[in-house]
Amino acid sequence: MKQEFLALVAILHSLGTGPIFVTAQPETTRNGQPDEIRSVNGSLEVNLTVDLVTTPELNRTAPGYNGSPVGPTLRAKPGDTVRITLINDLEPSPAKHLELSSFAQTPVVGDEAKETNQTLLVNRLAYPTGNFWSLPPDDYWGKTFQNLHFHGLMIDPTIDDSRVYIDGGGKQLVYEFKIPEESPPLFGWYHNHVHGTGTYSYLSGLFGFFVIEDEDPISDPVSSYIASTPQISEHFLLLSESKTNEDNVPVDFIHILMEFDWEHVTNGQLNPTLTFNKGERVHFRAVNAGVEPSMALSIDNHTLVAYAMDGYPIPKPEETDSLRLATGIRAEFIVKFDTPGEYKFKRAAWNGRIEGEACQELFNISDDKCISFDKETNVALIVVLDQELAETNVTIDEWDPTDSIAKPSKPVMDPYLESLLDLPKAGHRIITFDQTDEFPIFQIPYDGPFVPFGMGFGVNNKLFNPHYFHGPTDIVGGTCEDWTVKYVNTSFHTVHIHSVPFYVTSVDGVELNETERFWRDTFARRNNFTATVCFPPRNVESHILVHCHMPQHQDIGMAAFYKLLPGNGSSTTQPTDTSGPPTTQPTEGVVENIMPEDPNSGESKASMMVFVIVISTMIFLY
Repeated sequence: MKQEFLALVAILHSLGTGPIFVTAQPETTRNGQPDEIRSVNGSLEVNLTVDLVTTPELNRTAPGYNGSPVGPTLRAKPGDTVRITLINDLEPSPAKHLELSSFAQTPVVGDEAKETNQTLLVNRLAYPTGNFWSLPPDDYWGKTFQNLHFHGLMIDPTIDDSRVYIDGGGKQLVYEFKIPEESPPLFGWYHNHVHGTGTYSYLSGLFGFFVIEDEDPISDPVSSYIASTPQISEHFLLLSESKTNEDNVPVDFIHILMEFDWEHVTNGQLNPTLTFNKGERVHFRAVNAGVEPSMALSIDNHTLVAYAMDGYPIPKPEETDSLRLATGIRAEFIVKFDTPGEYKFKRAAWNGRIEGEACQELFNISDDKCISFDKETNVALIVVLDQELAETNVTIDEWDPTDSIAKPSKPVMDPYLESLLDLPKAGHRIITFDQTDEFPIFQIPYDGPFVPFGMGFGVNNKLFNPHYFHGPTDIVGGTCEDWTVKYVNTSFHTVHIHSVPFYVTSVDGVELNETERFWRDTFARRNNFTATVCFPPRNVESHILVHCHMPQHQDIGMAAFYKLLPGNGSSTTQPTDTSGPPTTQPTEGVVENIMPEDPNSGESKASMMVFVIVISTMIFLY
């Protein structure tokens, strides 16, 4: 049984994963899955209408897509043309918010006072006494502004520029692009990406899946096996939270301390029931679309076999009792249900090792639990029926898990990804994700008295400004760069790069050998990592956005733009590197566990102190 089950995992893992427009209609789904819309005859035409959606079981009235608490799953194929019309039917913004938006979108480089005000405004921050504070709810501007980011899709960054958005009142924004013929199968998602409103958007449910698939069993074994084999089913999991105020409107954030009244939400539902048949293998495809730093998922009495992260095969399938997902990251895993009964699909409590006496010592809170996410919640109730599956002539070859699970084996790399790595190297770039309590905080001038608990989250020692491009040099199309991402005075951020995946080559100072390296577009580690980032040839200037995917960090400034110049790979530009080559420690035979690390773990006192600083920051920031 187990060999037959893992055979599927081996197959999936080893292979990797000008039309006439007709608006597609949603398909009926099983187990309360999001609606699905597929491309037809080479085109995917979709209207996504944003309006207030009331979800009674959540006591929530919030912006949603097409009258549902979450967006539909979109499916397209390589070569398809996609046309998505975003319609914003929310109420128009007040005049004051439109004025603020106009100021935020107008470059003021060279005027230090205006640039400071603009930076604070964009990041929804005030600085009245030298301390950062969130603006009050009635002045938290921009909640009705809408746009889309296609997270994980390899499309030109000019298509989903996060600085472009529309107000309510029926305004429309059209996204039209072609999926490259050479695109590998991709497991992505889309969501609102108006800077400063990420947490509010995630608590509202403004997201959905976007899958690039091909039913050819060689290029896309996932779709092929699901279509042809009754024993295998596919289930999507949009995992998030919900917390509302007294008016049933989503809050702007979940306070890190003593706010236990949030709910875990799966596909816009509270603890849905998922029903499967005896012997059914379920291919789960999940994303952490929430605001918590990470989620640890488990199913009572069952093993999860993970084989892909962010849609890319991991170096070897991993059997685990608990799968951890950091924000923005997608995981694909298979579970086989052999025994009829009811099982809890759970999300573990998270407290960053702050509990009991630590609550009293750090925050003067006498309760044993003080961190808001320190409670176990249910993802779903799984019911396995005592009903045999339909017979099939399709067989799955047996596979020895001791060879493929216990030992590292390099999955076959998609030809397009291989071609990216063949682009010429253009040098090494260092990017820092910074946290500071020193005045002045990053680029914000301040000459007043010291204020305790002042704190900033930035990239390369700067708070985000939409008109500032980081250096030391620009990125050139048609090249690859080696990036070292470091965390300064902080730890465990989720790094996302728009439009391009990256090939991870070292993690926390340990260099990975060829069999251990892997592709991602979003990655969380405790201290640092190095990756090869490749930019396809292009003939127009654009930009690349890099940010922390924890929305409570991104919203307040942990993001950066890099200018992306035209280039075809025939010439390279060398980024200046003032700190030397990446610092790694080659270790022959070391296999790095690439599943997201548990931020609760770690033995060093220094790591504990860093986390205490983060917690303190959130308390006084919010």
